[in-house]
Amino acid sequence: MSNEKNLCEEEVVIPAASPFGPASPIISIKNHVYFYDIVETTVTRALFSTMHEVAMNIIDTAVENNFPIIPIHLHINSTGGSVPDALAIVQGIEDIQEGRIHQVGGIPIKIPVYTYIEAEADSAASLIACVGTKRFCSKHALSLIHSIRQIGGGVQKIEDIEIEAKNLQMFKDKFYDIYLAHSKLTKEQLEKICEKEDYSTPQQLMEYGLVDEII
Repeated sequence: MSNEKNLCEEEVVIPAASPFGPASPIISIKNHVYFYDIVETTVTRALFSTMHEVAMNIIDTAVENNFPIIPIHLHINSTGGSVPDALAIVQGIEDIQEGRIHQVGGIPIKIPVYTYIEAEADSAASLIACVGTKRFCSKHALSLIHSIRQIGGGVQKIEDIEIEAKNLQMFKDKFYDIYLAHSKLTKEQLEKICEKEDYSTPQQLMEYGLVDEII
């Protein structure tokens, strides 16, 4: 069975060039997707397009060759970025994992998404890294988990500040909910880590339950 899975993984062929062309911020090689950029709308669109293409290749290969479904390996090296885009990427990964996007003959196909922190996964990128079916971290990597400071542009009036503060708290709560659902942390522990504004080592990420294995 293990030989069959290894063969399956080697047989999946996926074009390295995404529909966004050679300048795309996302690169795919077989069933490996490399997310080496900031989290923002253009990158999010490219990531969704590439992961969908990879998923379809995995499904087609499995159906045509009677192979098991293999995971998408999402490699992350990002300093973070947009809060809404991070939440959109988290939702997209969960949709792929839960079979809400891809079907064969009306049957939902669940595709595992393994995440890898390869150098750093900061802020919004750390949220993306923690939702993998399996989560790996390079022994050389670091991750910055901190509180959301801003979700929009500058504010001018007191009314704007109040609205911004309310919106900021809502996004902060969403981030906390995702971290807590994918870790061993209590809310009090998470708040202390976020307020420190300090990098976490692979060993600390393991203790927090935010990664499953150091590689």
